[in-house]
Amino acid sequence: MNYVDLCDSLTLSYEKGKIVVEFHYNYYRQLELILNDYQGVHYRKKGIEGLQKMLQVQKYIPDIELRCFLSNNPVDLIQKMIEESPKDEESLYRWIGQMEDGKTKQNLQEFYKKYRQILPESHKQFGEVIEKNAVRYEGVARKFVETYLGEIYQVWNFLQAEGAVR
Repeated sequence: MNYVDLCDSLTLSYEKGKIVVEFHYNYYRQLELILNDYQGVHYRKKGIEGLQKMLQVQKYIPDIELRCFLSNNPVDLIQKMIEESPKDEESLYRWIGQMEDGKTKQNLQEFYKKYRQILPESHKQFGEVIEKNAVRYEGVARKFVETYLGEIYQVWNFLQAEGAVR
Protein backbone atom coordinates (compact mmCIF):
# COMPACT_ATOMS: atom_id res chain seq x y z
CA MET A 1 0.00 0.00 0.00
CA ASN A 2 1.34 3.38 -0.95
CA TYR A 3 1.57 5.73 2.04
CA VAL A 4 -0.02 8.52 0.01
CA ASP A 5 -3.15 6.33 -0.17
CA LEU A 6 -3.44 6.57 3.61
CA CYS A 7 -4.14 10.31 3.38
CA ASP A 8 -7.69 11.00 2.22
CA SER A 9 -7.46 14.77 2.33
CA LEU A 10 -5.95 17.76 4.04
CA THR A 11 -7.36 20.98 5.34
CA LEU A 12 -5.79 24.39 5.58
CA SER A 13 -6.77 26.85 8.26
CA TYR A 14 -5.39 29.93 9.93
CA GLU A 15 -5.05 29.85 13.73
CA LYS A 16 -3.28 32.27 16.04
CA GLY A 17 -1.20 33.84 13.31
CA LYS A 18 -0.08 30.65 11.59
CA ILE A 19 -1.20 28.40 8.79
CA VAL A 20 -2.31 24.95 9.97
CA VAL A 21 -2.14 22.02 7.55
CA GLU A 22 -4.03 19.00 8.84
CA PHE A 23 -3.49 15.68 7.09
CA HIS A 24 -6.52 13.39 7.32
CA TYR A 25 -5.08 9.88 7.36
CA ASN A 26 -7.60 7.08 6.92
CA TYR A 27 -7.91 5.09 10.15
CA TYR A 28 -9.05 1.86 8.51
CA ARG A 29 -6.16 1.91 6.03
CA GLN A 30 -3.77 2.43 8.93
CA LEU A 31 -5.21 -0.75 10.47
CA GLU A 32 -4.59 -2.60 7.21
CA LEU A 33 -1.05 -1.24 7.16
CA ILE A 34 -0.34 -2.93 10.52
CA LEU A 35 -0.58 -6.24 8.66
CA ASN A 36 1.97 -5.27 5.99
CA ASP A 37 4.29 -2.67 7.49
CA TYR A 38 3.96 -2.20 11.24
CA GLN A 39 6.61 0.53 11.28
CA GLY A 40 5.07 2.38 8.30
CA VAL A 41 3.26 5.02 10.34
CA HIS A 42 6.39 5.60 12.42
CA TYR A 43 8.35 6.46 9.26
CA ARG A 44 5.50 8.63 7.93
CA LYS A 45 5.40 10.55 11.24
CA LYS A 46 9.18 11.03 11.12
CA GLY A 47 8.82 12.40 7.58
CA ILE A 48 6.15 14.88 8.67
CA GLU A 49 8.26 15.94 11.67
CA GLY A 50 11.24 16.47 9.33
CA LEU A 51 9.10 18.58 7.03
CA GLN A 52 7.86 20.59 10.03
CA LYS A 53 11.46 21.33 11.04
CA MET A 54 12.32 22.46 7.52
CA LEU A 55 9.31 24.77 7.43
CA GLN A 56 10.35 26.39 10.70
CA VAL A 57 13.64 27.66 9.29
CA GLN A 58 12.18 29.28 6.16
CA LYS A 59 12.49 33.05 6.21
CA TYR A 60 9.85 34.46 3.93
CA ILE A 61 6.86 32.24 4.58
CA PRO A 62 4.44 32.46 7.51
CA ASP A 63 4.61 29.98 10.38
CA ILE A 64 3.14 26.64 9.32
CA GLU A 65 2.04 23.87 11.64
CA LEU A 66 1.47 20.31 10.38
CA ARG A 67 -1.04 18.09 12.19
CA CYS A 68 -2.10 14.50 11.76
CA PHE A 69 -3.14 11.41 13.67
CA LEU A 70 -1.14 8.32 12.89
CA SER A 71 -1.01 5.12 14.93
CA ASN A 72 -0.03 1.48 14.79
CA ASN A 73 -2.07 0.79 17.93
CA PRO A 74 -5.28 -0.83 16.63
CA VAL A 75 -7.37 0.14 19.65
CA ASP A 76 -6.33 3.80 19.35
CA LEU A 77 -7.37 3.73 15.68
CA ILE A 78 -10.76 2.19 16.47
CA GLN A 79 -11.28 4.72 19.24
CA LYS A 80 -10.54 7.58 16.79
CA MET A 81 -13.01 6.09 14.29
CA ILE A 82 -15.71 6.19 16.96
CA GLU A 83 -14.76 9.63 18.33
CA GLU A 84 -14.86 11.29 14.92
CA SER A 85 -18.00 9.58 13.72
CA PRO A 86 -21.31 11.43 13.65
CA LYS A 87 -22.58 8.42 15.61
CA ASP A 88 -21.68 7.73 19.21
CA GLU A 89 -20.55 4.51 20.83
CA GLU A 90 -24.02 3.90 22.26
CA SER A 91 -25.51 3.83 18.75
CA LEU A 92 -22.80 1.35 17.72
CA TYR A 93 -23.72 -0.87 20.66
CA ARG A 94 -27.44 -0.65 19.76
CA TRP A 95 -26.70 -1.41 16.10
CA ILE A 96 -24.88 -4.59 17.04
CA GLY A 97 -27.65 -5.58 19.48
CA GLN A 98 -30.39 -5.08 16.89
CA MET A 99 -28.76 -7.31 14.28
CA GLU A 100 -30.38 -10.60 13.37
CA ASP A 101 -29.04 -13.46 15.43
CA GLY A 102 -26.32 -15.30 13.60
CA LYS A 103 -22.60 -15.52 13.05
CA THR A 104 -22.20 -11.85 12.04
CA LYS A 105 -23.88 -10.59 15.22
CA GLN A 106 -21.94 -13.06 17.36
CA ASN A 107 -18.62 -12.01 15.80
CA LEU A 108 -19.39 -8.30 16.21
CA GLN A 109 -20.40 -8.82 19.84
CA GLU A 110 -17.18 -10.73 20.49
CA PHE A 111 -15.14 -8.00 18.82
CA TYR A 112 -16.90 -5.18 20.70
CA LYS A 113 -16.51 -6.99 24.02
CA LYS A 114 -12.79 -7.52 23.35
CA TYR A 115 -12.36 -3.88 22.28
CA ARG A 116 -14.07 -2.56 25.45
CA GLN A 117 -12.03 -4.97 27.59
CA ILE A 118 -8.69 -3.87 26.09
CA LEU A 119 -9.50 -0.14 25.84
CA PRO A 120 -8.51 0.98 29.37
CA GLU A 121 -5.06 -0.60 29.10
CA SER A 122 -4.50 -0.71 25.35
CA HIS A 123 -1.08 0.93 25.66
CA LYS A 124 0.12 -1.91 27.87
CA GLN A 125 -1.00 -4.48 25.30
CA PHE A 126 -0.29 -2.67 22.03
CA GLY A 127 2.21 0.03 22.96
CA GLU A 128 2.05 3.77 22.47
CA VAL A 129 0.04 5.61 19.82
CA ILE A 130 3.01 5.18 17.48
CA GLU A 131 4.95 2.27 18.84
CA LYS A 132 8.54 1.75 17.72
CA ASN A 133 9.14 -1.51 19.61
CA ALA A 134 8.10 -3.92 16.89
CA VAL A 135 9.70 -6.90 18.64
CA ARG A 136 7.38 -6.55 21.61
CA TYR A 137 4.14 -5.24 20.07
CA GLU A 138 3.95 -6.03 16.35
CA GLY A 139 2.84 -9.64 16.78
CA VAL A 140 0.00 -8.90 19.16
CA ALA A 141 -1.20 -5.90 17.12
CA ARG A 142 -1.09 -7.91 13.90
CA LYS A 143 -2.97 -10.84 15.49
CA PHE A 144 -5.70 -8.53 16.81
CA VAL A 145 -6.15 -6.91 13.40
CA GLU A 146 -6.08 -10.26 11.57
CA THR A 147 -8.65 -11.70 13.96
CA TYR A 148 -11.09 -8.79 13.84
CA LEU A 149 -10.45 -7.04 10.50
CA GLY A 150 -13.83 -8.08 9.09
CA GLU A 151 -15.68 -6.85 12.15
CA ILE A 152 -13.67 -3.61 12.24
CA TYR A 153 -14.59 -3.05 8.58
CA GLN A 154 -18.29 -3.49 9.38
CA VAL A 155 -18.03 -1.08 12.30
CA TRP A 156 -16.14 1.43 10.14
CA ASN A 157 -18.85 1.26 7.45
CA PHE A 158 -21.57 1.70 10.08
CA LEU A 159 -19.79 4.70 11.58
CA GLN A 160 -19.37 6.31 8.15
CA ALA A 161 -22.99 5.86 7.08
CA GLU A 162 -23.98 9.47 7.85
CA GLY A 163 -20.65 11.18 7.39
CA ALA A 164 -17.00 10.71 6.69
CA VAL A 165 -14.71 9.10 9.22
CA ARG A 166 -11.04 9.16 8.31
